[in-house]
Amino acid sequence: MIKNYLTIALRNFLKQKGFAFINILGLAIGLASSLLIFLYINDELSYDTIHPHYENTYRLGYTGVRQDGTEFQASGVPGAWAAQLKEQLPDVKEALRYFWAGYPASVNDKDNDKILLTETLFWVEPTYPEVLNFKVLKGDRRSFSETRNSLAISRNIAKQFFGDADPIGKTLVYKHPWMTGNEEIQVVVTTVFEDYPSNSHIKPNYLVNYHTLNGLFDNGIEDFLNNWERGWLNSYIVTTPNADSDQLLKQLNQMLQTNLGENAINYKPILRKVSDIHFDNVTPWTTDGPGDLSYIYIFGSIALLIILVASINYMNLATARSAKRSKEVGMRKSFGSSRKQLMFQFFSESFITTLAALLLAVILVIVALPLFNDLAHKSFTINAIFSSDALIILLVTMLVVSLMAGSYPAVYLSGFRPIEVLKTKFVSGKNTEFFRRMLVVVQFSISIILIISTIIVVMQMSYIRSSKLSEQGDQILSIRYGGTAPSDRYQTFKNLVLQDSDIDRVTMANHLPRQSFFGGINETFTFPDVSSEPYVWSQLNVDFDFPKTYDLEFVAGRDFSAQNLADSNAFILNETALQHLNIGFDQALGMAASVEVNDNESVDGKVIGVVKDFPYRSMHETIGPLVISARPHPIDKIVYVQLSSEGINEKIASLHEKWKEIFPGIGFDYWFVSEEFGRMYQAEERMAGLIKNFSVLAIFIACMGLFGLASYMAERRTKEIGIRKVMGASSGQMVTLLFSTFAKLLAFSAVVALPLSYFLMNSWLQNFVYHVGLSWWVFVISILLVTLLTVITVGYESLKASMANPVDSIRYE
Repeated sequence: MIKNYLTIALRNFLKQKGFAFINILGLAIGLASSLLIFLYINDELSYDTIHPHYENTYRLGYTGVRQDGTEFQASGVPGAWAAQLKEQLPDVKEALRYFWAGYPASVNDKDNDKILLTETLFWVEPTYPEVLNFKVLKGDRRSFSETRNSLAISRNIAKQFFGDADPIGKTLVYKHPWMTGNEEIQVVVTTVFEDYPSNSHIKPNYLVNYHTLNGLFDNGIEDFLNNWERGWLNSYIVTTPNADSDQLLKQLNQMLQTNLGENAINYKPILRKVSDIHFDNVTPWTTDGPGDLSYIYIFGSIALLIILVASINYMNLATARSAKRSKEVGMRKSFGSSRKQLMFQFFSESFITTLAALLLAVILVIVALPLFNDLAHKSFTINAIFSSDALIILLVTMLVVSLMAGSYPAVYLSGFRPIEVLKTKFVSGKNTEFFRRMLVVVQFSISIILIISTIIVVMQMSYIRSSKLSEQGDQILSIRYGGTAPSDRYQTFKNLVLQDSDIDRVTMANHLPRQSFFGGINETFTFPDVSSEPYVWSQLNVDFDFPKTYDLEFVAGRDFSAQNLADSNAFILNETALQHLNIGFDQALGMAASVEVNDNESVDGKVIGVVKDFPYRSMHETIGPLVISARPHPIDKIVYVQLSSEGINEKIASLHEKWKEIFPGIGFDYWFVSEEFGRMYQAEERMAGLIKNFSVLAIFIACMGLFGLASYMAERRTKEIGIRKVMGASSGQMVTLLFSTFAKLLAFSAVVALPLSYFLMNSWLQNFVYHVGLSWWVFVISILLVTLLTVITVGYESLKASMANPVDSIRYE
């Protein structure tokens, strides 16, 4: 019986190759898209599950209070907290503390004259392998945790430093401006560990036993490890499976009361399970920024929409061609087939179609995986496709799609009455026609919504990239300077770089744009000509060429001038600063200003200019008052070099050689400003790329379905077209007749899709303080684009049918 069903199904596919191709390809693209989106969603939801006891591992943080009364969240805590929790509470099995400093360390392979700067060096407690993921590839855990000057490096770093040679026993030298006071520390590689995956909130490349720091602190590191109020270590605890985290938090609060007394009010502890860290958008646990659950819902919805569009194609084409199979159904019923058997037959065809689509989908995913990794900032391998989770999802999706796509055709076709269809009295019912048209409406609506969403997302990302600091980001090279290179050699390096006639600008400023995890740049200012009130505002510390390099727009006053020595103490304000002072341009220019640089010291100067507001932080934040000072920061400083658009790689190589000439033994670390903006808006850039590409796929699938449906409709009305042409109708009139049905459905779809699109995109744009508007032309263009695609898709078959010989059309059966 089953063999008979399969034989009939294959025979029908061969008889209707075009429609079988449309169904299989559409479902394959839908399944492939859904599988890729599933891989992404599963990866996001499984963040930090690589750690050995992730369900019972918690990270410590706290909420503190600033001097102005506002609260802040910190991800590092004093060293005693985790240690005392383990010592005093039986529910705490293990504790881990490690030092991490935001500024990069310099790691030097002196034997091969190779220097790497890194922000991923951790000084760790020996308990690290017991608490966090530590997959050893070479060496062993014991030597790493027990040897004082030991170093564990990742597979990637081992490759960078030593190539294919065995790194075990090799000597490296590292230094850090704060942790070692730029004193060089010699360490020996004792362990190589596997690179951390993308879905881990920490991704260290170097792990140093923290006992190497013992002689570098005035009172040793024990002062930090045992302190209740300072130390700021990243700290974790592992609890018993049944431990109550709320109770642990209460007990930690009691410890703080006991050990800090009145000062305990400044610390409100946070206990966050490591598997929940990724989606915590309050506490800055990681420099990668938090995940966003709303994007998980968006991508999941896109996957469902793509599957829905592909399934609609199948249902539409199957029911549309029902007249072709009506006599088959009638014959089968007259020979005794039950409705249940016929339904099984049609479900079998749906299953075979979906199975063929699934096999093709797997091939498409394998081919598309490198591109998808680039778009999603992931590192999936082919093994991920054949993981147990992925295979289960694939099989479940295949069964659901088979049932969903085959349900209506199976129920509808199996319900034909044999006497009527054998007498050729079969007429497609109004309910069937209505259902089919509603499916087309759903496809049109989805297409319009996806096009509008894609345009708005692309516009917003373009708006972000066109901000003042970002508009030249692909040509402004950032070179790390503060904490690595000596300040007194900057001007020498700058002059040497400017000897290149293709380089016009070199400047120095804070690390820009300001990421949320960067240190604060707030300073206290007074403007005695306006008020005695102090103002805590952001300050950018720059050199004279900063406004020119970034082409800041002056609305009043002038730029800094290197020829004017007094400009070293001059200030430039943004427009928002004047609004807070409630003064105009005339009053601002020349007014006295003072900024505190130490407790008993200040810098006094005058305001010489006002620039138009520009976002120096994320566009999710409001632009606040800003003061630009021509005095570079002692530590937070980056050199910015404006390059020409041609020969960029050669220029970077030249800069590297000049750097080594001026700063021998100091690593050359660089990136483009546009890359920093990319990191800042990583989630949004990822969403824009995925939505854009998957929207194109969904619209392509919908067009395939429309093409098949138009082909069938033209075929069904062949004799009618022939008669109309004999009666004098033109080809244009025939095309209009065939297209009019789709035009009405498109108009109805627009009425449904436009308000829904407006609501969805307006809600998304509210996440940004500064965003594009929902212009009317976006909606008009989207409808016109869908109309154009429909005309192209439907018009071809309609035109072909209208130009056929009317004699042949009238003879058509």
